[in-house]
Amino acid sequence: KKLFLIKGSKILLMNNTRKLFNYFFAIAVSNFVFADISNTTNHHGITGLLNTPTARLGAEGEINFTISRNDPDRKFSITASPYSWIEGGFFYSDVTGKEYGNGFEQSYKDKGFNVKVLLKSEGRYPSLALGFNDFAGTGFYSSEYLVSNYAYKKFDFSLGIGWGNYAGSGNIKNPFISLSDSFENRDGETNFGGNVDFDNYFSGKNVSLFGGFKYLINDKTNFILEYDPTLIPGDINYETADTRINIGVEYELFNNVFITSSFERGNSLNFKFSVKDNISTRSVNKYTYRDIEEDSKLLKLAVNLQENNISLESLDLDNNNNLVISVRQNNYQSLDEVTSVISKLNEQIRLSDNEITIKNYLYGKEVTTNSFNNQGASKHQKIERNIYSKSGEFPRFFQQIEPQLRTFIGGREGLLFYGLFLEHNSRYMFSDSLFIDSHLALSVANNFDDLTIPPVTTYPRQVRSDIKDYLNGIDEGLAIKRLQVNKFIKLGDKSYMHVSGGVLEDMFNGVGFEYLKHEIMPNVSLGAEIFRVKKRGYEYDFEMLDYMKTTGHFNLYYKFGQSGIISKFSWGQYLAGDEGATLKVWKRFRNGAEMGAYASFTDVSFDEYGEGSFDKGVFFKVPIAFGNQKSFTNFGWKPLTKDPAAKLNKAYELYNEMLRFE
Repeated sequence: KKLFLIKGSKILLMNNTRKLFNYFFAIAVSNFVFADISNTTNHHGITGLLNTPTARLGAEGEINFTISRNDPDRKFSITASPYSWIEGGFFYSDVTGKEYGNGFEQSYKDKGFNVKVLLKSEGRYPSLALGFNDFAGTGFYSSEYLVSNYAYKKFDFSLGIGWGNYAGSGNIKNPFISLSDSFENRDGETNFGGNVDFDNYFSGKNVSLFGGFKYLINDKTNFILEYDPTLIPGDINYETADTRINIGVEYELFNNVFITSSFERGNSLNFKFSVKDNISTRSVNKYTYRDIEEDSKLLKLAVNLQENNISLESLDLDNNNNLVISVRQNNYQSLDEVTSVISKLNEQIRLSDNEITIKNYLYGKEVTTNSFNNQGASKHQKIERNIYSKSGEFPRFFQQIEPQLRTFIGGREGLLFYGLFLEHNSRYMFSDSLFIDSHLALSVANNFDDLTIPPVTTYPRQVRSDIKDYLNGIDEGLAIKRLQVNKFIKLGDKSYMHVSGGVLEDMFNGVGFEYLKHEIMPNVSLGAEIFRVKKRGYEYDFEMLDYMKTTGHFNLYYKFGQSGIISKFSWGQYLAGDEGATLKVWKRFRNGAEMGAYASFTDVSFDEYGEGSFDKGVFFKVPIAFGNQKSFTNFGWKPLTKDPAAKLNKAYELYNEMLRFE
């Protein structure tokens, strides 16, 4: 029934995290606004006190990054709240004093996922939440709990009941045993990482109460006291507790940064550092108006559109003498934002008292038409007179140089490996729809050469598990990370194609295309993609290895109304030749920020896949705006880097491009 942990196969990789530490460091020094001080995370990364959870959750759109130094385990975690009623995240721990195993001279490493759901909001009666710690990992921290909260003046009280790792004091018989004897036994064996063991949930002979409170000393400081029933010594090998009472002080350093010092179990002094940010409230674009000493309304319009990161393509009058403004832009994440800017400019400049129609262009192709001052765009709109058309702007060249940090976390050689790079991104445009993208990197400093231990499994073909070889070779001169030609084509009404070829990503060259039929019916889009690719050499030049594969997928997208939840189901053949399906679900906020998760299941069995059982991970898209630089950064995390279920890391996805025009 149970599979045992293969310790020697622990290879953890933070995928797509070049900007992860840059991002959280930027938050820490930039004083962004975030949630109330009382809602901070515990050592496991879930909103709570010190070691126990509470029924509080993060605000909608909130991300929390936490580093805690405990005895004997140290952790970092990322927790996100797509809605105010649910939060989830992952953690990574380094258990000092516990051997890694299989002859590797380092401490033990572990990782897992947590989730908490709000069942009832606080009102006349306390709030109530249900949570699961380490529900799909090795089970070292595995626990389930029900917890309630009630705030009174400067106090915030919590009281809960816990199973598993939260049942260490074992002072109450498990109430679920009265429903079924199957709840009496909780398997103490370590899970095979990645499995979900439903038989263990809410099981065990006994449960324990836990609880405590936070007391607001002043606007910056909280005093914390809790009763902690954590299982001791457990799989972590905690020192025998002198007391179950933990105390701590939480202090707000900046508007988004907390430090906590605590004395736990009567014998352990612990520290925690936490950074919070709400990505849903960030505004990349802020409307500005610059008055110029010119009488020309056209010139004022063009200048101020440019000030607001919108390019004026043409200005026309239709057959009803209404103004038609054609624009293109890459910064705004919805039609409402673009329409709002033009509406405000119309109020300043008085372009027209009639209906104004806005045509939005993407890669030189008209994708939407909308209007204001009326119910909608005219169905029989016909351009009668052109006032202005942009011309002579091609070819064009854009470039940007910036430092980037790349990390590799949890290899069997050690905990953290990193590299600092100078990266050059450029685009040479022959037209709006035909251009070349390049992404070059030069190593400034890195310790990737210390990554020498090969992966344990490389089934069915080695397409991602040789990541260490690529990291070893990235400092051999100028690294070509991407160099691809792109052509965007509009095939018909809401039908689009993207053709690309060249160096497609770090590990593969190739050529292929993606097709999208957007909104074949309300909220439903259908697409397909196919690429012929060849494995790149390890030194990021034009050398290629002897592996070629055709990979492709059919894609079905569904948008859950106005909720912001989007799903993508894809089926096809992956880079290693395995076949199967991937389900990706994410929350997209109105400012373009995203947070989500995915899981893939292929014809590679759980046993063949090894530790982790199947491919899975989480990802974020975060708006960044410092001074005049406005962009988005993407980062994600997957517990293991293996070959099954591997997809191309594409620079563009047509559906994501179209989301900005809804």
